[in-house]
Amino acid sequence: CMLVLTVVVSLAIGVYHAFRGNKTSEDYAMGSRNMKAFPVSLSLLATFLSANSILGYSGEVYGNGLGITWTIVGTTLAIFLALGFIMPVMYPLKLVTPNQYLELRFKSPWLRRLSMGMSFLSIVVFMGLALYAPTLALSAVTPISFSNYIWIMGIVVTIYASIGGLKAVVWADVFQMVLMVGGVLLITVMACIEVGGLGRAWAIASEGGRTNGLVDISTDLYTRHTVWNIILMTMTNWGSHYSVSQATYQRISSVPTIQQARRVLFYNIIGMTGFLLMVFVMGLCIYSVYAGCDPYARGHIFSKDQIAVYFVKDKLS
Repeated sequence: CMLVLTVVVSLAIGVYHAFRGNKTSEDYAMGSRNMKAFPVSLSLLATFLSANSILGYSGEVYGNGLGITWTIVGTTLAIFLALGFIMPVMYPLKLVTPNQYLELRFKSPWLRRLSMGMSFLSIVVFMGLALYAPTLALSAVTPISFSNYIWIMGIVVTIYASIGGLKAVVWADVFQMVLMVGGVLLITVMACIEVGGLGRAWAIASEGGRTNGLVDISTDLYTRHTVWNIILMTMTNWGSHYSVSQATYQRISSVPTIQQARRVLFYNIIGMTGFLLMVFVMGLCIYSVYAGCDPYARGHIFSKDQIAVYFVKDKLS
């Protein structure tokens, strides 16, 4: 029922904006440049916080502890860099894509094409991963096969995005972001109830060593998680996403003023911090449930990234 609801609502949003919301190419590609900051911010969060984040981060905390929490600091620094240095230059130009800036700046259409090609390859890889993660989850809890889910979701997203334009994408993202937050909260609360509360979950995680590496300031290159390598990695990764990616530029350019564009990114700092904290706590609570009986060690799952899906199947069925 939830799968059908998600598909139908997403398609309905696309169809609505195809017939009612888009009169010009600017309406289609840039949301008429008059969208509100809050839904655009939620859309940006949903773009970057896919099922990869939910399954990957919770599995990382489950398997290796809370060292990954410093992701929040690196991401916040990355967004502030975009706010201070990139947006004041890019937003007033009213472009459609960041690649156009390279042609304007260096008077080279070939540089723009090279950048476009590199961006295209990057997005193709990301889309493959973004399709893989939810199909991994859905195929585990329903009788529909892995490959069929890839086709279903790929076709649905292609239809509503291509016929509805940016407005359809933004509002479908808002709907999906609400579902993501609801799902993470549900799993976290149920895991806490299973072990007797958040305090008990923290105590079990501490006994299992999942809180030990929270503040590791060593410079050892062979340590999996330290404060420095996590902040550097996430600042670089999210810095590129929030500064020059097509997803970010198209969304911040869809709001009418630079003040609204700044709000989009400020809201993302709050949203990223809150959502990532929820996912980290979710991973910790799931660990506390299975601390004495690891499904990964017993062969019930083949990757720690599947632990959230396993919990849903095991405890919420």
